[in-house]
Amino acid sequence: MIYFIIPAYNSQRTISKCIESVLRQNIDKEIIVVDNGSTDSTGEIIKHYPVIYIYEPKKGPAAARNRGLNEVKNKKLNEIEYVAFVDSDVILPDGWAEQALKILKENPIIAGVGGWTKSIERNLISETLEYLLYGNIKRESKYVKSLPTLAVLYRYRYIEDIYFNELFPNAAAEDIDFNLKLIKKGYKLLFSENLYVYHDHPVGLFALIKKWFNYGRYYPLPYFLNKQLKDLSLWGRMLYLPLVLVCLIFGLCTGNFIPLISFISILPILYLILGIRAKIKNFFKLIVFIFVHSLKQLAQVSGIWIGIIVRTIK
Repeated sequence: MIYFIIPAYNSQRTISKCIESVLRQNIDKEIIVVDNGSTDSTGEIIKHYPVIYIYEPKKGPAAARNRGLNEVKNKKLNEIEYVAFVDSDVILPDGWAEQALKILKENPIIAGVGGWTKSIERNLISETLEYLLYGNIKRESKYVKSLPTLAVLYRYRYIEDIYFNELFPNAAAEDIDFNLKLIKKGYKLLFSENLYVYHDHPVGLFALIKKWFNYGRYYPLPYFLNKQLKDLSLWGRMLYLPLVLVCLIFGLCTGNFIPLISFISILPILYLILGIRAKIKNFFKLIVFIFVHSLKQLAQVSGIWIGIIVRTIK
């Protein structure tokens, strides 16, 4: 038995395909859909399906997922073994649940498993994002510190005393915090090359920038709260803008802007290397890859410091 928890907010465009894809999974299941205070027709659409409908007015994916977890925990049934989180803009391919279940059964030390994503809507930007998913170019299976809860299967007994932090209002920081709590307990999380889902990726530059800026606003907090600070990617993102500022001040004071130019060049050079490793042979697509991922990263690091400044002022 797998309990699927689907948080949904103003998801009238995607919720039907999401629920239908979960219903097609050929396993024993119960589906809990949490309407997170939607103002469109999301709630009415959900009620047409054989699922448990819950209305949760407190905004935020963390609050919605916690409400779903409470529904599972209140059942107090011995057969609760697995809980899956699926976002309302995700479509599970047939067999996803069976494959995820097989992976967990074969690896008892693993608390959760997830995989990569394919964009539902295709364009250059969405294709570019697929080349580099969660830092995984080769899409090889490996242990990771966090799994995005857009589509992940957990062993229930490993998460039964864990909740999502509702102080985080965006759909990235609460994922990381939840998973780091599992890591602190000594459990493993697996990114599997054999799992994938279809996801509603951003297909416009503005939507991409907005999404990653919001991700950045709370990005460092889970690492500090869980004392997981030995992470090069964390410090690289946090120190990038301050170091750029130091190089700028140095250039203005000395007239030597070579350090600034060199430091700003780090991101394009990094993504050039990653693009080559991803075997992008089309020159135009390689340039788009470098531009999109550099822009995405700049949006995130900007969000990090705007978030720090705003919280400091408050």
